[in-house]
Order: sequence, then C-alpha cells, then structure tokens
Amino acid sequence: MIKFYGHGVVQNVEAAVKLLSRATELGHRDAEFALGVLYGRGEGVPRSDSMSAAWLAKSAARGHLDAKWMLAILYNEGRGVAEDVYRAAQLLREAVVQGSAQAQFHLGVMHEYGRGVAQDFAQAASLYKQAHRKQVRDASYYLGLLHVQGRGVEQNFERARTYFEHAVGLGNAQAMYALGQMYVYGQGSTVDYSQALYWLKRAAEQSDVRVNAMARTVVDEIELVLSHAELQVQASERLLGVPIRVQIGTVEGH
Repeated sequence: MIKFYGHGVVQNVEAAVKLLSRATELGHRDAEFALGVLYGRGEGVPRSDSMSAAWLAKSAARGHLDAKWMLAILYNEGRGVAEDVYRAAQLLREAVVQGSAQAQFHLGVMHEYGRGVAQDFAQAASLYKQAHRKQVRDASYYLGLLHVQGRGVEQNFERARTYFEHAVGLGNAQAMYALGQMYVYGQGSTVDYSQALYWLKRAAEQSDVRVNAMARTVVDEIELVLSHAELQVQASERLLGVPIRVQIGTVEGH
C-alpha cells in the first residue's frame, strides 16, 4: 500500500493496484483485503460493492480480522451481496473472538436491534463498553444513548454525558448533538440553553449531513424562543419601570 498512498514514492495508483492483484494470485490475504477496501471506496478502481465483497470474502476466508467485520457490514446492509443478517452476525462473532474492537461495536448494534441475533440490550451495552475501552468512537456514543434511555443498563444521565463527551473527543458529531439535547431538557443537570447552543452549534458545523440539519433546526428553535423571551422581558421592564434580571437554565432536570 506504500506505492498506492505515495509514502516515500511518487503515487502511482495503477501500479499499486497491479501489485496488489499479483499478490492476491499468491494468496496474500492482506492484498485481498486491500483490494476489497479500494473497490469499496472506488480508489484506483471503479467503485463496486460486489467486487469489494468478493475480495473481502477471500481475505476473510483466510482469517483476516478486518475483512470479517467489513464483510459483515455488507451482508447486514445487502450491499454487493444478498442481505444475510445471520451470516453478518456469524462473521462478527468470529472477529470478536479474534479481538476486533470494531466487530464488538457492530455486534453490539446487531444485539440492540435484534438483527441476526436475539435482541438483548444488556449484551449490546456490554459489547459497546468493550469497544468503548478500545476507543471506538461510535461505541461510546451508542453506550451513552443506552444510559439516557435506561436500556440494558440503569438510566444514568451523568454517565451518559461522560460517554458522549468521550465520543466527542474522538470526533463523533452525533454525540455533540446528544449533549446539546441533554442541556435542552435538563437531563442530569439544570436546563442550560447556553451550553445547549454551544454543543448544537458545534454539531451543526460538522460534515455529517443528518446531524448538521437536525442541529441547525434545534438551534433556530432555541434562538427563536430566547428572542421572544427577551422581547417579553423588555416589555415588562418598560411596564414596571425597573430592570429585570433573567437567568437562563434554572429548571432542575429530572
């Protein structure tokens, strides 16, 4: 992959793909995995989920750890292969046994939603926690959600906030949105629109389109409410002839 990414040499995509193809003829599972990734991304070759799945399957059959969980995602989503959630779960279990943090996270998702395995929130939480400890950012976010909802674990807003903050540190935009929502509703703290706006505006600046749109909508709603509140305060001040001090964020969460 050095030639493909141009580390220390002039980048030559075509030559890199040819070298990988030759390596696959010799049964190199890393080369098979690399081609699977490249076809999935459309880098150096035409993008093709079916070709990606084919190469990942070859590599996974030789025991490649990352090939297994990536192939599992394709089976789960029916991309490049016929959807087969049971095959996806099987591949993830194999990768978990081999110690894959990504597989732990994705198998946790399967358990949370009951895809290919029995729905089991406690098992999902356990798998998320294992992946969280290995710095899988989405695992930290999903674990935070379970603590907000009290599914598979005891509801605990403080712990949820800790997991969300950890996910934010790893770059998860959804966790920024979740933190903003917690301050909007006073979950584990007083309602604090200043903090809510801080996190929601950060979420709105991220590249995740879905999170970006949701965050902007909530920001607009909060700012509209605060604007109306400010107008009401000003009207009351004129009526009473005295300044009124309003502190945002004094409602106790529950």
